[in-house]
Amino acid sequence: CALPISWMGAAMLVAPGLAAAQAQSYVGGEVMFVSGAAKRTLADGSTAPVVKGQTLLEGERIVTQPDSHVYVRLRDGGLLVVRPASELKVDRWRFDPGQPQQSQIKYTLENGAARHVSGEAARAARDKFRFNTPVAAIGVRGTDFTVTADPGRTQVAVQSGGVIVNSLGSNGCRAEGFGPCEGDLAVELSAWAKDKLVQLRMGER
Repeated sequence: CALPISWMGAAMLVAPGLAAAQAQSYVGGEVMFVSGAAKRTLADGSTAPVVKGQTLLEGERIVTQPDSHVYVRLRDGGLLVVRPASELKVDRWRFDPGQPQQSQIKYTLENGAARHVSGEAARAARDKFRFNTPVAAIGVRGTDFTVTADPGRTQVAVQSGGVIVNSLGSNGCRAEGFGPCEGDLAVELSAWAKDKLVQLRMGER
């Protein structure tokens, strides 16, 4: 539905060049600005404060306090903003500048709010980009969008381009998947509807 916006153990030997390429492909971007207190949880479970200049890696989770923002300049030229009192995980971040159409990107916003501005990877591989919340799967049409989520509700607004929103579990839409979940129950929202948002509650289809 559309509503008026009221808020904005296996080890292997590899050649050095291949190892460097693999490591680079897991890098999502660089933290360019932090206000307030924010924490990052690495893939191995260790935690550390988020500071300017850090590299954001696939598998990491960012948790912001009520007074903090984190801005990340993504490797493909895009932007990720994690807003106050939010928790976001970088599930997948694979980007090859030579083959951007092979990119795979996925985020999960557990709660709070985040903004994503698509870069080269998301524009070239829309069928492999996904932004999940506890109840919704969001795909893009080349896009600048904002998501607000908690365990029972998701709201999506679009600043440019467009998004496709569907409920997880609807028409085979799974959190493990990539790309937009198409189908009769999917809702598209374009930037021309700047005074609208898509809202989905737990249990809705």
